[in-house]
Amino acid sequence: MMSLWQAPPVLTHAQWKTAHAACLEAVRAGAGGIDWAACQQLDSSALALAIAAQRACASALIHAHAPPALRALAALHGVDGLLGLAA
Repeated sequence: MMSLWQAPPVLTHAQWKTAHAACLEAVRAGAGGIDWAACQQLDSSALALAIAAQRACASALIHAHAPPALRALAALHGVDGLLGLAA
C-alpha cells in the first residue's frame, strides 16, 4: 500500500513553510501523494505545495480527497491537468 502525506487541517500562507518542508521530505522518502481529507481551510499556498510536491515526485502524484477549493484553484490557474485534478 502506498503511503500518503497527510495535509494539515489548515494550509494557508502561515502554515506553508512547515507544511512544504514536511511534504517534500515525505515525497522524497517515497510517499506517493497527498491525502487532503483533513484539510478544511486552504488558499493558494496549498496549490503551491501541490505543484512543488509534483515536481519532487518521480511519477504522477496522487491527490486523495482533494477538496473542491483546491480543484477550483488548480483549474483557475490552469494546472489541474498537471496535477491530475481535472474534472
